[in-house]
Amino acid sequence: MSKGNVEHLSLSQTESINKTPSIMDEDLAKPHLGGDDLDIQGMGYTVELQDRPFNILNIFAIGFTICNSAIAVIASLATGIGNGGPITYIWAQIFIYAMSFCVAVSLGELASAMPNAGGQYYWASQLAPKKIHATVSYVVGMVSWVASVFICASVTLVIPQMAAGMMVLTNPNLVVKPWMVWIGFQVTNLFVFGFNCFSRILPVASQCVLTMSLCAIIIIFVSVLASSPDYRGAEFVFATFVNKSGWSSPAITVFTGAVGVNWGFSCLDAVTHLAEEIPNPRKNVPKALLGTVIVGMSTAFPITLAILFCIQDIDAIISTPTLVASLEFFRQAMGSNSGAIGLQCLVLVSTCGSLWGCHAWQSRLAWSFARDHGLPFSKYIGHIAGPPFGVPLAAHAWSCFWVGVLGCLYLGSTVAFNSFVGGAIMMQYMTYSTCIILLLLKGRSTFRHGPFWFKRFGPIANFVTIGWTIFTTIFYSFPPYLPVEPNTMNYVSVVIVGIFLIVAAWYMLATRKIYTPPPRLDATDYMHEPLAQQLDGSWERMQLRKSGLRAQRVDFLVQSVSLLVPELKLRNDAVHEIPDEFAGEVLRSSDGLGHG
Repeated sequence: MSKGNVEHLSLSQTESINKTPSIMDEDLAKPHLGGDDLDIQGMGYTVELQDRPFNILNIFAIGFTICNSAIAVIASLATGIGNGGPITYIWAQIFIYAMSFCVAVSLGELASAMPNAGGQYYWASQLAPKKIHATVSYVVGMVSWVASVFICASVTLVIPQMAAGMMVLTNPNLVVKPWMVWIGFQVTNLFVFGFNCFSRILPVASQCVLTMSLCAIIIIFVSVLASSPDYRGAEFVFATFVNKSGWSSPAITVFTGAVGVNWGFSCLDAVTHLAEEIPNPRKNVPKALLGTVIVGMSTAFPITLAILFCIQDIDAIISTPTLVASLEFFRQAMGSNSGAIGLQCLVLVSTCGSLWGCHAWQSRLAWSFARDHGLPFSKYIGHIAGPPFGVPLAAHAWSCFWVGVLGCLYLGSTVAFNSFVGGAIMMQYMTYSTCIILLLLKGRSTFRHGPFWFKRFGPIANFVTIGWTIFTTIFYSFPPYLPVEPNTMNYVSVVIVGIFLIVAAWYMLATRKIYTPPPRLDATDYMHEPLAQQLDGSWERMQLRKSGLRAQRVDFLVQSVSLLVPELKLRNDAVHEIPDEFAGEVLRSSDGLGHG
C-alpha cells in the first residue's frame, strides 16, 4: 500500500466515521436527551418539555410563595386568635414547624428517588403491590388534584374578601353582598390564569413574586413595631390562653385554631410537580422542599411575635365589621385607616403571588395525571401547548374552570364552600401518608433511593408524618365553635368521605378501563444500587452508556482494520455482521490495549 493510498483511505474512512452515528450518538448525544430527560424516558414517558426553564431558586420561589407562611399567619388571624390566642400562635406553631419538617423530609426522599411531575400518584403506582397499584395510584392522583383545586379556590376567595374589607373600612355604610365577592372571585381567577400561560415569563415571575413577598414581610414587621401605640408583655405573648370558642378542652381549642397557621405549610408537594422542569431534580427538588420550610419558619415566627406584641384588642379583631381580622389588627397597630389599608394591600398582593404559584402547581398535576388518562378529556389535557406557550395550557384551563365552579358554590352557601376548601389540607396529608405507608411496607432497606436519603432520621420522619395525618384528620374535623349551629358546623368529614366515594365510583364506572397507570419499573430499578448511587444517575442510563461505549470501541477497531487491510473491504456497517465470538475477542483485545 502506498503512502498516498494510506492518506486517501484515512480521509475516506475518517469521513465515514464522522457520518455514521453510533448507538452513543443516537441515544445519548441528542441535545434534548440529557440525564434528566433519560430519567423521564426510563419512567415510560415522552419528553415534552424540551428545556428545563427553572433553576433551584425558581422552584424554591414558587414553593415559598405558595405556602408563604408569614402571610398565611397574618391572613388567618381570625382563625386562631380566639381559639387559643398566643398559645396557638407560639407553641402550636412551633409544633407545626416540626411536623412540616418531617413532611418535607419524607416527600424529599420520594421525590429524589422518583422525580416525576405526577408526584404522589406516580410514587403510589411504583410502591403499591402490583395487583392494586392501578386503583391506588388513581385514587391518590385524583384526590391530590382535587385538593389542589380546593386550595386554589380558597386562596382565590381571600383576595376579594380583603378588597371588600378595605372598602368597608373606608365606607362603613357599605353592605357587601355575596355576589360582589363572587364577581371578585371570578375576575381574580381569570386574571391570575393569564400569568401562567407562557413558560418564558415563569422563571422571572417566580423571582419577582419571591422578592415582593419578602419585602412585604419586612415592611409589615418594621411598620407595626414602629407604629404600635402600646406593647404587650412577655407573659401575654408566651403564656396567655384565649378561649372564645366555647370548647372546655384546651387541646381542642388550640388545635382547631391551629388550622390557620397550618395553611402556611399545607402545599409542600407543589415543587415535586415541577420535577420535569428543573435540572437535576433528584437533588434540587428536596432542597426546595426543605428551603420552603426553613425560610417559612424564619419569616413566620418574627411576624407572629410582632402581631402578639402589638395587638391591642382581641375582641375587636374577632368581631370586626370588615370581616378581615388582619385589617383590624393593622388599624390598631398603625392608628389610622390609611396605614392599615397600605399594609393590607401588601398582604393582598402577596396573596396574589401565592395564587399564581397555586395555578402553576395545579396545572402540572392535572397535566401529568392526564398523561395517564386519569382525567376526562385527557387527550387534550395531557399535552404541552406549542410555542409561544410551552406550558400545559389545556390542563391549566381545566383546573381553573373547576376553581370557577367552586366559586359558584359560594353564592349558594358559604358554609358549603368553606367545608369543601377546608378539607384540602387533610386530603393532601392523606395522599402523602399513603405513599409513605407503601414505602414502609415495601421496605426502606430494599428501596433504591436517590441522593437525598436519611437512613436514621428518615423512618422517624415517615412515622411522624403518618401520625400527623391521623391527628389533623381528627382535630380539623371538629367544629371551631360551640354551641354548634348550622352556619358554624364543620362539614369537612362529610366532604372528604363524599370525595373518596365519588372518586371510587367514577373509577369503577368510567375510568377503570381507560386509566393507564404509570409504567411499573422492574424490581431491580428500585433496589439499592451502590454504584448507580455514586454515579448519581439511573441504572438504566448507566447500562445504556456502557452499551454505547462498547459499540463505539467495535466501530473504531473495524475502521482501523479497514485502513490497514483494505482488501477485506470492511465497511462501517460490518460490525453488525461480526460473529459474537469474534466480537468478544476484539473487545477483550481492546481492553488489553486500553490497559496497556
